[in-house]
Order: sequence, then structure tokens, then C-alpha cells
Amino acid sequence: SGISVFFLSSIFFMFLEIFDSSVKTPTIFNKVSKIKIANVINQVKLKKTDASEIMTEDFTGKKFKEKNIFKNNIRKLRYELLNSNKKIFLFTSTKNKTGKSTIIEALATSLTISKKKVLIVDMNFSNNSLTRKFNTDVYIQDIASKIDFSMAEQKIAAATQIEGLDIIGCKEANTTPSEVLFNIDMNALFTHLAKGYDFVLLEGAALNRFADSKELAIQVDAIFTVFSADSSMLQIDMESMRFIDDLKEKNHGVIL
Repeated sequence: SGISVFFLSSIFFMFLEIFDSSVKTPTIFNKVSKIKIANVINQVKLKKTDASEIMTEDFTGKKFKEKNIFKNNIRKLRYELLNSNKKIFLFTSTKNKTGKSTIIEALATSLTISKKKVLIVDMNFSNNSLTRKFNTDVYIQDIASKIDFSMAEQKIAAATQIEGLDIIGCKEANTTPSEVLFNIDMNALFTHLAKGYDFVLLEGAALNRFADSKELAIQVDAIFTVFSADSSMLQIDMESMRFIDDLKEKNHGVIL
């Protein structure tokens, strides 16, 4: 009976492995997509803590192993930014709920620990999780028309509880950046917003469903695409990835 159960269980797990189409490892992702990976970031449980706290707290002991691995992976990503000679970064994805907001929050906090001034601009009109996370009432839809481009520096963003980190949020709406900012030169807008900051981190909506990130990609210095290892690489994902890959030097790779 024991041998039979073992045999049947083995077959069951073999079937699961054969028919599992998720890109569970960097090797599988590279084999399927042929696209470079900029960084690999492990999953952490955020029910009792948040990404900012993980970056600022000193966790010791084996039970905090995954948190410390996460912190060091974010530090590797921070190194990429610090040595990029670029300032305005877009974080996008092919699908929804891949972890963009968590990565931006952790990365922004890590940059402030390095004494960098950081501005987050939430441009994900389909899911403004960063706006809700930092509880800001300063929205890009309201401030864009009030900006005076003739001023050398204009304080518009809202301060967060993290020293050196400001944010401009957005209202959820069925719209795109070019529709919201139809009467404004977006390149000039982001250049103006970047004054007084070392880095500007934008979040864009998922490429598979929305045009938002494609519109923003033209205006930024560099792009990271966040892809969940739990997901399968579908044809529509490949098409979205090809769009980013075609941007050449702006493409800084995939965060898996």
C-alpha cells in the first residue's frame, strides 16, 4: 500500500511539473523569453509589515531570512540606479499585480537611506495602490495644469513619513497619461518635476491591457519591467516585452 501511494504521488507531482507553465526560475524565464533579467527579487509576506519597514529595520535571526534576502536584492537594484547616470525611471509590467508598487516603495526607501531625494509619481490610473499606500491627496490630474515651467524649482509633491521621499498620486480613472495631460508637454513636465530630486520613480499600468506605459515610455530615461515568476509567459506578454526591448538603451531589463 505504501509503495502504491508513493508511486501514485510521484506520478501526480510529475504531471504538475510537466503542465506547470510558470517561469519559476531565471533560467526558465531566459529560455522562454530571451530577454535579459536585471534583478531577481524574492517574495515576502507583507501582512504584518511593509516594504519600507523591511528596508529600514535591522532584522536578525533565521526567521527573518527571507526579509534580509529581499532587502539585499533591493540593494542590488539600487546599485543599478546609482550607477546608471539616469534620473527618471518607469516601472511597468505585462500583467496586473506583479509587485510593482512593493518594489517601488522598497527601492525608494532604500535610496533615501543612501541620502538620495526621491519622488514617486503614481501614473497607474487603473490601480493607484501607491497613492492609497501613502495616503496622499496630491494628484497629478490636479497639479499638472498649475505648474509654472518658468520657475526654477516648484514644490508640488506631498511629503511622506519617510525623510527624503515625496509622492504625487493619481485618481483612479479610465484614462491614459496623454488624455490627462493633453495640454502639457509630458517630457517637460517630468523634467520639471525632477528638479530637486536625485531620482523620479513612475509606476505605469500593465502593458497587456493598457496603453499608459507605452505613452510614458517615450518620456522617461529608463524602464524596468516587473514579471511574476508565478505567471506563464503568453504570446501577449511576449508582444509587450518586445515593445520594451525595442526601446534599446532605455530598457534596463526585467525584474523577476
